[in-house]
Amino acid sequence: MIKHSIVTWDSSFRNFFHLLPSLSEQDYDLDNIEVIFVEQRSESTAQAVADAFGVSSVFQLCDTLRNRLNVRILCMNEPESEPYHPGRLLNAGLMEAQGEIVSTMDADILVTRDFLRVLDQVHAADPMVVANLYRYTADRPCGVSRKNWTRQIIDYELIRNTCPNGMSPIPDFVQNKAPLLSARREHWQAIHYYDSHRVFSTAYTLFGRDIAMRFRLLLGETEQVLPVASVHPWHPTELSRGQDIYQILFSVQDALIKWSEDNRCFDVEKRKAVSDVLYKKYQDAIETAIETSEQNMRASTRGR
Repeated sequence: MIKHSIVTWDSSFRNFFHLLPSLSEQDYDLDNIEVIFVEQRSESTAQAVADAFGVSSVFQLCDTLRNRLNVRILCMNEPESEPYHPGRLLNAGLMEAQGEIVSTMDADILVTRDFLRVLDQVHAADPMVVANLYRYTADRPCGVSRKNWTRQIIDYELIRNTCPNGMSPIPDFVQNKAPLLSARREHWQAIHYYDSHRVFSTAYTLFGRDIAMRFRLLLGETEQVLPVASVHPWHPTELSRGQDIYQILFSVQDALIKWSEDNRCFDVEKRKAVSDVLYKKYQDAIETAIETSEQNMRASTRGR
């Protein structure tokens, strides 16, 4: 059995995919890992976005890495009329993962060369652990002006030095689960993966908080932040998350999370029934938020 499956996602709305070369340089037996990159749209859509920014697409990048890294791209080929849904994307990869330990990770972060060895040690020490990863975020491109951000230096230590809190210690808890959510494959299966309901559409989602809550119901308080961190290079802001219109999505998702926690419920059909009621109650506002999000995301992929 493969030891690690790493599922990452989303090339139609990203500029960089630093995670992939970062994983290819791990001090680890790379025959023991598989990487599944899930693309919601098509290869041509993802390539057009990359061309608009003047950067390599994830397809081009993977072609250069395949002799070092077991990486494959899973294209869902959904039309643009289907809203962006990170939970459904990740589920497509999670259900194909063969590793003993399965992790979801942001595609545009860098990790230290010992990341996989440390992740191994944490899981070996506690088979029930759910591992997270802290992310330092740069506030400017590394070594170039913002105008030339696509040519910035991609180096872990140099980028960490451009992060405002780059020298601060790694916290004991992280709210953001996107950099890493790592658990044994049978535990992912037991909680039925991410929620795929329409109310969790768009990037304005509490899907990480939702799944972390379900892991706690299953395993107890076993979350642990790794003693190594990731870094996130600067790139133009893809989305404006401050608009009030998205608060309805958060409130609906929050209501479902609270119901599931209060009722200790993993059952997909029972959760769907609650989500359906919430969706019908706030349908107009939810659909307006989804459409606004789609417009923002399309605008963010037009390049320079």
